[in-house]
Amino acid sequence: MDPILPHTEPDPASAPREALLAELRLSEARLRLIFDNVPALIGYFDRNHVYQYANKGYTDWFGRGRDIAAGRPIVDVLPPEVYAVVIPHVVLALKGSRQRYEYEMARDDGSIVNARTELVPEFGPDGEVLGCFVLSVDVSEVKQAQVAIAQAQKMEAVGQLTGGIAHDLNNMLAVMIGNLAALRDRHPGDPELAEFLTPALKAAHSGADLIRRLLTFARQQPLAPRAVDVGEVVADAAQLLVRSLPDSVRLLTSLEAPHRRLIARTDAHQLESAILNLAINARDAMPEGGELRIETDECLLDAAEAAEAEVLPGRHVRISVTDTGIGMDEATRARVFEPFFTTKRFGQGSGLGLPMVYGFVRQCGGGVLLHSRPGAGTRVTLLLQPAEMPAAATVPAAAPGAAADLAPAEGAQAGGMPPRPGRPLVLLVDDQVELRRIVRRELVALGHPVIEAGDGDEAREILDAVPGIGLLITDIVMPGSTDGRALCRHAARTRPGLRMLMISGYSDEQPGQASDPWPLLRKPFTPEELRSTLEETLK
Repeated sequence: MDPILPHTEPDPASAPREALLAELRLSEARLRLIFDNVPALIGYFDRNHVYQYANKGYTDWFGRGRDIAAGRPIVDVLPPEVYAVVIPHVVLALKGSRQRYEYEMARDDGSIVNARTELVPEFGPDGEVLGCFVLSVDVSEVKQAQVAIAQAQKMEAVGQLTGGIAHDLNNMLAVMIGNLAALRDRHPGDPELAEFLTPALKAAHSGADLIRRLLTFARQQPLAPRAVDVGEVVADAAQLLVRSLPDSVRLLTSLEAPHRRLIARTDAHQLESAILNLAINARDAMPEGGELRIETDECLLDAAEAAEAEVLPGRHVRISVTDTGIGMDEATRARVFEPFFTTKRFGQGSGLGLPMVYGFVRQCGGGVLLHSRPGAGTRVTLLLQPAEMPAAATVPAAAPGAAADLAPAEGAQAGGMPPRPGRPLVLLVDDQVELRRIVRRELVALGHPVIEAGDGDEAREILDAVPGIGLLITDIVMPGSTDGRALCRHAARTRPGLRMLMISGYSDEQPGQASDPWPLLRKPFTPEELRSTLEETLK
């Protein structure tokens, strides 16, 4: 039985004190509730380095329970690497000095987080420090943004520096090459002079090539604008798209008739890449299938229309890529040309495709128009400056003007030669433009349709985007992050069964070459050697 306690009357004098204590307890509970919901790390430790209070944000940050943190020494709560940073500030704060500092901490999952902390000493009536309040804020996102901005500024500075140096070096090399060539032409029959001029000219041209590589690294490689038959470029791009579009997507082209060829001043390679990029985006916007139409014509823009496209009024060459896909809402349309903005799932889009198209067209002096509505598809229009084809130029006729379905067996492949049945589509990868032109001509003569890439990184993108490729021919040593061997390994992982052939101008054995499972053809090679090697590779 419980003991019987004597009955006592409540002391009237103690009632106000009990009420005050109850109010204090209620206030403390309210403060704890407030502190637990504040997006900050709040704590308090005494002069013995022992925590007396920590809110939920504080204990969650360090992976501790509140009942574990309170009453424990600082050294037991903080990770060792954080404690080493914090303890000098704790010592100074307990001497009465307010402290501010930052630290980073590695979590168990390997991620790095950053915090900015302030220690505020608490003074007693006699001026002695009783302890310190801790106020910390998670600044991880700020730090990541600062790193990203610093990286962007660094790359911009590198690009500007490289562009400035390249400009000056190109001027100096132009003078050197011009004078050396003039001296050689004035003394064409002097073998002794040629002995000195030939290596000097070769070195000067090598210097010019090095500058081009620097510009490529800095992404400041200038375009090569010329008079381009837009219909021919679109027809070539359409032939490539036939192999990358699913059966559920119907591709239509509507090009000007041959006697009305549309000539624009642009970079043919970049224009083809832009069209392919727009078409792949359109394909992704039609997961259930639909119609993709590529049209070219000439238009005359008035002042209002030109202002919308940010171009000058007048005559323009127009290329329109239209799909019947899901379309875009207003918010998406407003941001679609922003770098790194994408509506695709993580890992499926870089957010650079449309900004690159926009930047290329603007660099050519043209403009881009976008019209889209949810559920009503999208139309992207490229407006290019018109040009006149040089009289000496001979350009193959463009595709027929009437809209028509494109199939793999129709039309002419890039280069104007019809592919032979059974000849696989070839992806040719080499950073030497002249060599690519020669090999491409030999492959076309053998009946192969050909796609070109200037480096391994570009080739990887094409491999991932064009499933119809049946043969990869790649140089081994190339600039960029992906050489020929790395490209072949990527292709072997992602495209099982793809036939591959490596080509190289090095005569010595390269590291890892003996174990390469892919055949190797050494430069220079004859058309007969290429044909023979291809026959063996495609068996």
